[in-house]
Amino acid sequence: MTLDYRKTFEIEIINEFQSAIHSKMLNYVLNNELDKSDSTNLQTNLLNQLSN
Repeated sequence: MTLDYRKTFEIEIINEFQSAIHSKMLNYVLNNELDKSDSTNLQTNLLNQLSN
């Protein structure tokens, strides 16, 4: 089996981006005291999708 380092690098970049967005959304939701279980709110819905 050969390793494709370029593909691995791309996956890691995407994972880091997702993690950064999740952190920013979590901070936004917590700082604005939004209900994390409210699926009608765009920010909380995005946070829940990024958590999975």
